[in-house]
Amino acid sequence: MLEAARIIYVAHEDSKDKEFELEVTWISALDGPTKGRHEHVPKDLLEEAEKHAKKSLEGDDDDDDEEDDDEMEE
Repeated sequence: MLEAARIIYVAHEDSKDKEFELEVTWISALDGPTKGRHEHVPKDLLEEAEKHAKKSLEGDDDDDDEEDDDEMEE
């Protein structure tokens, strides 16, 4: 999730004039968080991914990469 958001922000960086809203959905296996349904990513997870993506664009993300990845995997 973190990496997907970062890629989208990097790709959109060329169009800095235009603001955009990141909307992300996902589908998990039947035993996963969405129980096989197509749903929006939970707001807290999306906000964390956006925060991570914005920090990586600024170049301030070097020290936090590993810590953020661990949090998102849980």
